[in-house]
Amino acid sequence: MFKQLRQETALYLSHFMSHSVLNELRKSWTTEPPEKQAALAEQFLAASSAEALDRVLEKPKKLEHGHLALPLFPFAKVLRMGPPQLAALAAGLLKAKLSEPPAEKLGLIGVEPAGGFSI
Repeated sequence: MFKQLRQETALYLSHFMSHSVLNELRKSWTTEPPEKQAALAEQFLAASSAEALDRVLEKPKKLEHGHLALPLFPFAKVLRMGPPQLAALAAGLLKAKLSEPPAEKLGLIGVEPAGGFSI
């Protein structure tokens, strides 16, 4: 049951990360040369594939942190961004999507940044 939930959530988050989060991040890359922007986007997309996310989604150590946690450290390293800042950005963007059918189907009812974790 957990494996199926993790896989379905990874697929949903892959789409979310490669669209919503990446588009928001690109706004902050305007001072970077185009080739650097392309390299950052490529690394981010590789890290946010459904397969990559399925490998890193985990059960939080504390039950009050929910059913799944997404460590954002790999993304933060690629982006040279603090994990708490990235977690806050991703959580804010994901909160806006919780009432949409794909999130409802998964049973996502909330998201809170927790250090370098978002879900």
